[in-house]
Amino acid sequence: MPPLFRSAALQARSASRAYPLVRLFQSGLDQRRWNAFVKYQSRKGGGVMMIEDSRGAAHAVFTWRVRTNMLGERVLSVTDAVLGSLPGRALCDALVEEISALAREQECQSIEVELPDQGSGPNRDMLLTRGFRLIGGARFLARVPND
Repeated sequence: MPPLFRSAALQARSASRAYPLVRLFQSGLDQRRWNAFVKYQSRKGGGVMMIEDSRGAAHAVFTWRVRTNMLGERVLSVTDAVLGSLPGRALCDALVEEISALAREQECQSIEVELPDQGSGPNRDMLLTRGFRLIGGARFLARVPND
């Protein structure tokens, strides 16, 4: 059975695929500004990822970049997360798996995730059960899993 969700890196030319989801959460954002945002994020040493279902419908979007902390470790920093609401844990699990895989690919030792909803609700609980710890406000931190 194929996985329920897969990830895709967004570029300026493919940004429109995630725009309907993002617009639900950012009603003042027009298509032109969204495309420019995706283009900018891709050029500044990070990117925008989308989690989609088998039909190509976007269910989650986040931006990422790699930064170095004071200890000299590489940290995958995830921000601007937009996560649709679906029953069950499959979408949240797919998001954490994608973030973890991206951190390993970028040779990071830690992952920092900033949630838009002040770190409350099911997304918070999902991160806490997956080994993240709340470090302030809506920011969560975890070591990169080795699997």
